[in-house]
Amino acid sequence: MLTRATVLIFIFSICLTDGSNSCPSTCTCTAGEKEVDCSGKGLDRIPELPVSNIMTSNVNVNNIAVPVPDNSSEWGSQLKFFYLHNNLIQRVVKSDFQRLPELTHLHLGHNLITDVDPHAFEANAKLWKLFLNDNKLTFPKGTEFLIVPSLGWIELKNCSISDLPVNVFKNMSNLVFVRLSYNKIEQLDNGLFSHLRKLRYLHLEGNRIKRIDPKVFKPNHHLQWLYLRDNPLNQSSESHFLHAPSLLSLDISFCNITEIPNKFFSNLHDLLTLKLNNNLLRSFNMKAVPQNLENLDISGNPMTTITVPTEVIRQLTSLRHFDLTNNSFTCDCRLFDLRVWCEKLRTGSGGESSCDEFCPSLKDVTCEERGQVVGGETAVGNVHTRMNTVSKEIDEEPEKSDGQGNDDVERVDGPRVLSGKEANKTSGKLEIGAGHEDERSERVWSIITYSCIGVFGGMCLIGAVVLVTDMCLGHRKSRNKKAARSASSSPQNVRLEFMDPIEDRQETTPLSLHRGFDFVSQPTNAHRNCQPGQLRHS
Repeated sequence: MLTRATVLIFIFSICLTDGSNSCPSTCTCTAGEKEVDCSGKGLDRIPELPVSNIMTSNVNVNNIAVPVPDNSSEWGSQLKFFYLHNNLIQRVVKSDFQRLPELTHLHLGHNLITDVDPHAFEANAKLWKLFLNDNKLTFPKGTEFLIVPSLGWIELKNCSISDLPVNVFKNMSNLVFVRLSYNKIEQLDNGLFSHLRKLRYLHLEGNRIKRIDPKVFKPNHHLQWLYLRDNPLNQSSESHFLHAPSLLSLDISFCNITEIPNKFFSNLHDLLTLKLNNNLLRSFNMKAVPQNLENLDISGNPMTTITVPTEVIRQLTSLRHFDLTNNSFTCDCRLFDLRVWCEKLRTGSGGESSCDEFCPSLKDVTCEERGQVVGGETAVGNVHTRMNTVSKEIDEEPEKSDGQGNDDVERVDGPRVLSGKEANKTSGKLEIGAGHEDERSERVWSIITYSCIGVFGGMCLIGAVVLVTDMCLGHRKSRNKKAARSASSSPQNVRLEFMDPIEDRQETTPLSLHRGFDFVSQPTNAHRNCQPGQLRHS
């Protein structure tokens, strides 16, 4: 009997243990009760969870005001992922999460949080991601926002933030990702991000930033993705936009930008993606584009003019996607070469290119007369342009510049279509070749080149004739002197011949002096120290 009673008690105790570790009726447990989902149950507090190695707890969309109950030390020792979205939490204090030492991801978005204790996460030495989106936060002035050295990712989207103290990120030096989108930020202090030496992603969309100091991101040597979409930027007067040499992607769309200077992006050497869509650009010069760019979006602008220098086309060898849609271009044959270049960009992009949507009416048209309007009226006369397409120019060697800087320029203007010489003098033209002006300048340079060659050749010929004549006369004179010496054997005659006063006054002079040649000089009065009676040898 004792043995049977002992067995029953043992079995009963096992059942009680299993019951204490069972999943709450209002939740769903998976992965061996390591993931507990209690979301959307209308809970006003976190239920008693099974005492086990819980790693994920989801209590989103409830009415919870206190984020962590007092018994969290029993079930939170191994918790890593904690989801508290859409609840009624108003404040975050130091005691809330100190019993969760393994916590890495904490989601507190869509609550009523207005205040966060700077020391609230000091006990969470492994906290990596913190989400505080859609709260009504206020940052205390003069103190740090949070002291979380381990934090690498923070999201503060739509938090009604209007002022960012300069030291707000001072004690979060390991941040890699910062989202400050859709707040009320108007300016960025120069030292705001100076502590974030590992920062790679920065989202500032939808704020009220009007101007950014070009040096504000200079300390951020690893910043690669910058999103400034939907800010009223007014930096057209700036010669350079930003000093961020490691930047790979820049989004400044919907920023009311009216002009892009040629050197605006000159400090962004590694830029691969540039989004300028939906601004107020009426013209654009491709000289402003960094050479390594792969993706360019200038769609949705009221653009009528785009300037594409031929040398820039040859330099943009990495460009793969070029979006020109939803602009104010007139799709006539003056845009044919630009469309050919766009289609050439499809190489290496899997056949998917936004340039397919650029002037689709030109896709199957052969434009023999560049002034012809496709699908509409025909212009009178032809626009004087070079008939070679841009795609052919890319494969050929570049022509020598005439020193004008933009001698080979593809300039596309609209919507007017003019004819003859008038078309070349107005904004409604496509200038790809040199035209009549280039032909005149080429003739001038040809005349100058051949004239220089002729003058140099004439000087060489004259020098050669003089040299040959001098050599012949010298040889003849030498023979006459030998004959005179043989005719007279008198020492007196020899003495007189040796001391000829005319020769004695002559200096040592190169034969080639002032003639442009480099021959050895031949003195005419050598052997002055010869003994009397010794003849001079020629």
